Amino acid sequence: ESSTKVTITDTQTLYAHWEKIVYNVTLGESLHGSVNIPTANATMDDPVSVIITPNAGYEVDTVTFNGVAATKVSENNYTFTMPAADAVVAVTYKKIPCTVTLINDGTAAGGSFSVNMSTATVGDTVTITVNPNLGYLIEAVTFNGFATTNNGSKEVAIQKDDHLGLRLGAVLNPVLSTEFDLGL
Repeated sequence: ESSTKVTITDTQTLYAHWEKIVYNVTLGESLHGSVNIPTANATMDDPVSVIITPNAGYEVDTVTFNGVAATKVSENNYTFTMPAADAVVAVTYKKIPCTVTLINDGTAAGGSFSVNMSTATVGDTVTITVNPNLGYLIEAVTFNGFATTNNGSKEVAIQKDDHLGLRLGAVLNPVLSTEFDLGL
């Protein structure tokens, strides 16, 4: 608040001019993604947009400005009304969970297979363990429909969104036994 004294000596017109205060909009912490705030400066009551691009395997958890929750407009797009102060935007992320599913297509009757977790997130390592029954060998272990190694245990790192639906399978064939005449 300020005041100015003026002495009126004749008919005069006085004008007062106000300017809105311009505040800064800055980005605070934002791990696991990028944030675009098109407006670096705004005045009180202006709308401010926040556009977020999470890293692969992550989704937006919270978006705040000065500790207050922003409003979700659509997937990864948020907005807030500029307060009468500088605004610091903070975005937190969470890993996207996925389900680990065992699929027995009927050809794995000669044994069993398992994984070490039923829910995983991007970056986790899932161990596939195949246990053939007596008289069977492991022919193939598949991950998302593609054959991996044919040993009894295989570790698969979940790396990106296309691994969110895990399909695991094992094909086991009976061991053929051959008799030899040793001539004894």
